[in-house]
Amino acid sequence: GSAVTVTLSLPSTLNPSAGANMPVTGWTYVVSDSPALSGTPVTFSGGTSAPIALQVQTFAGSTSMYFGIGATVTASGSQPTTPYTGTGQITAAYTDL
Repeated sequence: GSAVTVTLSLPSTLNPSAGANMPVTGWTYVVSDSPALSGTPVTFSGGTSAPIALQVQTFAGSTSMYFGIGATVTASGSQPTTPYTGTGQITAAYTDL
């Protein structure tokens, strides 16, 4: 039953060593008491300059809380075949201990 604050600061693009960046869109997260992540996905915007904070309550009677995160990356046909990188940060902290 503890409250947890999760701060998300995730990239809005993936960057190659050469060529055009690839946009990252459609960020979602889901919080569940099961590893199957059966909760309802919540959308949010990426962008490391605009972190968001959300406060969730852990599930009564459960010793675990599962947090899933995902996004969509759309490549064009002209994207180079090269590694792409993006930097983000996810921080979780109990707020009522």
